[in-house]
Amino acid sequence: MNSKQRVAIKIIDKNALASKGELGFARREIEILKDIEHTHIVSVYEVFENHNEISICMELLEGGSIIERIQRMKRPFTGVETKKHLKGIIKAINYLHQRKIAHRDLKPENLMFTSPADDAIIKLIDFGFSKSMRKHGALESPCGSL
Repeated sequence: MNSKQRVAIKIIDKNALASKGELGFARREIEILKDIEHTHIVSVYEVFENHNEISICMELLEGGSIIERIQRMKRPFTGVETKKHLKGIIKAINYLHQRKIAHRDLKPENLMFTSPADDAIIKLIDFGFSKSMRKHGALESPCGSL
């Protein structure tokens, strides 16, 4: 990361999450994202924590979600575009599974593009429900959204 690079900063209110019992989701997301690096997965650069907040400095994805992109284009993806984006998603999932990580919340809202440009790269985001099999064993609990 260079000093002129634009980034996204996700600020997590620890007290609000703790009161809902969800602080563990944030910690798991950070732990997993800090440990992985892939072209088709959002990058985390730094994590800062104080008594009240966790701030995650991460890659800025300015192209919107896959749904937003289709709505902006006012047409479905072409066969070539579909193949390119699916290939990126599959590569990301394969990378995670090789490292014994399950994302567990794969949905259109969690697929974002690096920019609005036609050659933008699709990236997998939101690892709050993810789980590392290296530390936690078999997956048994259902999660995600319907």
